[in-house]
Amino acid sequence: MTVLIQTSFDELPLQSVYRYLGLVMGEEASGRVLASCGPSPSEADEKNARAKGEQEATVYLAACESLLEGRRHAELLQKMLGASPQLFSSENAGDRDIECCFGVECDLLSQLLEGRGATKALDSAAAVRLTEEAANAICGGGKKEEFGVDHLELRLDILVQLFNSLRSAGQSRACAVTFKRLVEFADKAGLSEGLLPHMGRVEGWLAEWEAPDEQRRAIYLALSDMLRNLARTKSAQDEAAGGGLTGGNIESLMRDAYALLVKYLRTFNGGDKSALEAVRAPAVRAAVEFIKTPGQYRCDLMTCSAVQHLSEDALYKPVYTLLSVFLSGRLNDMITFDRENVGFLEKMKLDKGEVFKKMRIVCLADLMSKAGAGNEVSYADLSEALAVDVDEAEEWVMRAVEAGVVEARMDQMRECCIVDRAIMISSSGMGREEWTMLQTRLGEWEATLIDLNERIDEAYATQVASVHESFDDGMAPMQGIAA
Repeated sequence: MTVLIQTSFDELPLQSVYRYLGLVMGEEASGRVLASCGPSPSEADEKNARAKGEQEATVYLAACESLLEGRRHAELLQKMLGASPQLFSSENAGDRDIECCFGVECDLLSQLLEGRGATKALDSAAAVRLTEEAANAICGGGKKEEFGVDHLELRLDILVQLFNSLRSAGQSRACAVTFKRLVEFADKAGLSEGLLPHMGRVEGWLAEWEAPDEQRRAIYLALSDMLRNLARTKSAQDEAAGGGLTGGNIESLMRDAYALLVKYLRTFNGGDKSALEAVRAPAVRAAVEFIKTPGQYRCDLMTCSAVQHLSEDALYKPVYTLLSVFLSGRLNDMITFDRENVGFLEKMKLDKGEVFKKMRIVCLADLMSKAGAGNEVSYADLSEALAVDVDEAEEWVMRAVEAGVVEARMDQMRECCIVDRAIMISSSGMGREEWTMLQTRLGEWEATLIDLNERIDEAYATQVASVHESFDDGMAPMQGIAA
């Protein structure tokens, strides 16, 4: 096994890499010729295969030598990256060989981006293009849509190495391109759990890179897809194991995937009609995922232009109507929608039982939110609003408390509950009556704060007067403290 050692920037490591790549290309070419000769190639076939391999290697090496002599380093890197995917399929290339080859290439890329050593700095567009070529070579066959099926962990490690080198070089756009590719590869390779500890750093990175909307969108969507797929994988594993292994983690992943999808959609706010029509599918997915995701009750999807635009689309208008009904907090509206759109919930792959269960919790939160903290809601009112027996009212209150949408105390003797807190599921769908009630409540809070402030002022004035009386009674003021 050949081991390549990277040194400081000069011709030696580059020559070592492209010469090694030439050998790998020659082996691959010989293998192709032999494979075409059938299961029992003759001696002549083997000789012809070796000649073909040597020819391809010679041509490749001559091209690389010419580029290096002419100091056309960017073109040389492209030539090396074009051959590098064959390292992963070579029988003679070990992991250290592969890692060292890509290490030298990543170092050359960093120097080209910074203009270090004997290289000339690339412009922004060329830097992004060359970075994409490097990421594509690492991920698969050199094309954007291709992903390798072997050496998966090694490929991911090399991608991380590339990303870190670009961050050190301060290449913002190149970092964003590489990070998106890293996320996509980790998702496809089933290695996305390794990225979870870094999720909290994404917003900081995007700000650091000053990423434009186009790049933010791509990253938000890639991350959302990755988390959703990971949740599905864990859910399948949980089901196969009989349940109870990763339930909480699955819900957390689904909520995070939904939140990233909403961030993606928000980048289209204020966009023109064509832009909004282009993201109809993600807008529909966000609406469905909000309804489907356990524990997801807060919703501001109605503030997203892409979601609002669904109301103008004949094909997707029922999705918008379903979301509006869900956020209305009225169970009767959902019953009417289901009756008028038979089979629609099933068509959107929504479990009808789970939808109505969540709808009842939304309805309960809405009822208690309107009642306000400190006020009572009778079991009879809950029974009517939720369309359940009075005996089931307490059970639904406990479910809402477990979901975190309300805090309430139950009085079984008086058959009512006292509201301590209740979240407002959505402010975007409020009508005139709801806004008036909110305005009244804010007015009451303002009056309470004014009264409290007056009481504090009165208490302070009383305390100051008491201190002055103490001084008048003969207490000497303290000395040595500057005014």
